[in-house]
Amino acid sequence: MPLQDEVLLMILVGALYLYDSMMLLYRNEGILVPGRKGWTVRLGFHEPRIRGKELFIASAWLLHRPMFRLSWPFEGNPVQAAPEDWQAKREVPLPMIALVWSMAIALFVMLPLGFFTTLGYGMLLAAVALLYLSIVVLLAYMGLHRNELKVTGKQVGKYAFEFLTCPPFALNAIRTVSLSQPIGEDLVTASRRLLDPEHWTETREQLTLRLDEEIEIEDEGSERMARLQAHRQRLAEGPPLPGPRPPGEGEP
Repeated sequence: MPLQDEVLLMILVGALYLYDSMMLLYRNEGILVPGRKGWTVRLGFHEPRIRGKELFIASAWLLHRPMFRLSWPFEGNPVQAAPEDWQAKREVPLPMIALVWSMAIALFVMLPLGFFTTLGYGMLLAAVALLYLSIVVLLAYMGLHRNELKVTGKQVGKYAFEFLTCPPFALNAIRTVSLSQPIGEDLVTASRRLLDPEHWTETREQLTLRLDEEIEIEDEGSERMARLQAHRQRLAEGPPLPGPRPPGEGEP
């Protein structure tokens, strides 16, 4: 394989991984992410918008962290769902961390070593073996723990086809599974409860900005306008500090 083809192949691997790390969010959606110092909320880029949605790009370096997609009603949520067990949700995919990182090593360390050093075909064969062994073990784990991961057998089959035919997609396995989980809490409620004061203040400002945009396009004096304004006031005047986070909410 000419050197130019090898470079193009590595670019393609990286591009496919980044492509699979992107998604489009509605204006009332956000991504809840656990981290070393607690939880954070990430929203899509405010501009430009694609078909009215905001582009979200997951961090390329944090493929081991689960992400949870939540929405929040612009008009407020009169019915509060039971609090989610977020600690349990973030612990379920922990056994998958070593597998996604072994895939990353195979694709972004061992594969280039085989292409661009004297290690050659031996390293390439080792990279392919590690990559597909990790994918098979990952799929087996997902199949055996469908209930904990809240995935169906049909979903596991879909993931198997995607991961085996396009291995860079398998790097996002933890994110893919966690994003598919049903969440009862809305984004505002979960953020108030989980975020530290600094992150909650930043998140509330971003949510208020999106709510203001919704108010601007609503008919003046309408019933919905009144509900939007009331929700904005509650959001601005609500408890500025969330309750204390449960112990043990460190980095997975």
